[in-house]
Amino acid sequence: MADEGLTGAIVGYGQVAHAAHTPAFMRRGWQIAAVADESPSRLEAASAAWPGVRLYSSYETLLERERGLDFVDIATPPSMHVAQALACLEKGFHVLCEKPLARFVGDFGMVMDQAARSERVVYTAHNWLYAPIIAKLVENVSSGVLGEISHVEFHTLRDRPAGQAVPGSWRTVAGLAGGGILVDHGWHCLYILRRLLGERPKVLAVKLEPDGDAVEEEATVFLRTSHATALVYLTWRASGRSNRVVVYGGSGSAELNDDELVISRGPHVARTSFPEKLSKGSAHPEWFEAMLGDFQRALRHPETARQNLEEAAFCVSAISLAYKSRSTPALEGEGAPHIHPAGEARSSPGEQPTILSSEDTER
Repeated sequence: MADEGLTGAIVGYGQVAHAAHTPAFMRRGWQIAAVADESPSRLEAASAAWPGVRLYSSYETLLERERGLDFVDIATPPSMHVAQALACLEKGFHVLCEKPLARFVGDFGMVMDQAARSERVVYTAHNWLYAPIIAKLVENVSSGVLGEISHVEFHTLRDRPAGQAVPGSWRTVAGLAGGGILVDHGWHCLYILRRLLGERPKVLAVKLEPDGDAVEEEATVFLRTSHATALVYLTWRASGRSNRVVVYGGSGSAELNDDELVISRGPHVARTSFPEKLSKGSAHPEWFEAMLGDFQRALRHPETARQNLEEAAFCVSAISLAYKSRSTPALEGEGAPHIHPAGEARSSPGEQPTILSSEDTER
């Protein structure tokens, strides 16, 4: 596999594929040879973006006919991810998948098991880690300048689902989206939280609004580790858009306010401004492009996908438990699913990630 110039296919050519994935692939010099989508208009858009691309009205047909692809990029609504990832792996293709990789722990385990059998890499698009302001926050926390972290808060305020969403879009249809704002924005907060804390937090309590069959428009999740607590608050009901993250440590604190990061250590305060608000837009091709470097590294060295998979495993476990708990307190059991240490992402037997699950194996 060459260091650059990879060739892939896209399954699902909607907003994120067109506005984020396509420009990122182009900037990196990668080629998209085939696209599958049931919509003629979206296939037409793919053809305009990628002259000569082979077009398919179903991903099954694409997988039957395509050969020699380095990877398949899954950018369909969440409810389709598991079936499509399994099919791609069975055909011997590496998988790059939009979040959420899965909604249920049992489904996540099936994908990991198939990746092991196929000896192929699965990688989830955790693109927010590559936003410059988030990367700088993680760098400061990881350096230890704040001391041991004791508390983290995320506040994600939106006035509607996604930048391009309108009423009736798949993001507000539970059967397609797999949930509401907890799946859509919460997944991002959770994998960043996992990175900041350095260990898997446990879900303590959850409050979702509305608390019924409709997708939730507001979510509050309380979590803890052995030494820290965390709060994640998400809403589609705000009067505007903003992102705020606060991290408290024994030696200082960090406060992210959309386009400014403030690091405070006693009387010393360092402010760093960034050219773009974290809450601006929903495509972020530059973040996706930066992430592609780590995805490509995982294709060459599959063991490097482990951290991405551990973060995805935590996200699916926490979200699954949150929906089980709904608006009642619930302690997470010690047997929560995780990546088994013996199961690295790999290209040789005995090293592929395996998910250990307890009673939380709903489908």
